[in-house]
Amino acid sequence: GVHVGEGDDVDRQRERVPLALLMSQTKAAMIDPQKPRLRDWIGAVRRAGEGGKFVIVPECKRMEPVSGSLRKRYDLAKLVKQLTAAGSPAISVNSDGVMFGGALEDITKAHEASNSAAVSASLESGVDDGDG
Repeated sequence: GVHVGEGDDVDRQRERVPLALLMSQTKAAMIDPQKPRLRDWIGAVRRAGEGGKFVIVPECKRMEPVSGSLRKRYDLAKLVKQLTAAGSPAISVNSDGVMFGGALEDITKAHEASNSAAVSASLESGVDDGDG
């Protein structure tokens, strides 16, 4: 986690991509037919938790600010495919480059990898989830 005194670093990172710019990029991506469709991750988590079930949303990140690298080889696509195949209803991808070693491109990579894993799993089970 974040330690006392690191708040200034977090605030500086938030300023790198202003919220207004992030929102406009998101809206543009939503109407671009070439961009992947957004997913209802909140709905997926709620459905997974129906009946009082405990839900875990795993987080993918390259490193921790204090302990450093978490894996010798960080293969985001492989990790996301494994988590999707294991039934994770959602996956958090930390894209903070300074404190966690991520990048905004990691979100796209994870989205593509989870699509691939979900399609593969539905083909194996004979289920058509409608996402194609």
